[in-house]
Amino acid sequence: MPSEEIEDTALGVHCRCPMIRHADPGHDPTQPAAMNLQKGMSGLRIFFDVVMIWLVQPCSGREAYIQRYIAAFSTLPGAEKTKIVWVGNVHATLVAANGESWDDIAIVEYESVEAMRSIIDSAQYRAEAEPHRQAALLDWRFIATTKAEMPG
Repeated sequence: MPSEEIEDTALGVHCRCPMIRHADPGHDPTQPAAMNLQKGMSGLRIFFDVVMIWLVQPCSGREAYIQRYIAAFSTLPGAEKTKIVWVGNVHATLVAANGESWDDIAIVEYESVEAMRSIIDSAQYRAEAEPHRQAALLDWRFIATTKAEMPG
């Protein structure tokens, strides 16, 4: 599989990630998060709590994602209003698209969609955190959820 070198410019770290072809040509994990959010977030009510589920495949190791991306994200204005609910390793994928696999899952709670957007849309996020995400992850999904009203 051909590789593409990605540089984490803040620390001069390089990793070689296999170039991947996605079933959905509209999904490009190397694009800035804000660009992909424009499509997916339009239907959410912006002032309600939102829980984001991250599915990730690190290309340069978990420590690159955790020690650089999460560390940089946690220093951004507004990050103090987020709560990491759970981070775990995937041991088996029981139901998924053919060839789809994930190494880690994180669940992060934001005060609101607007609060999350203010972080991800900021110039500081793009300069200080996003380069680490792009260098550390081979692939990722960012899924917005809100609490469902259950009968009973």
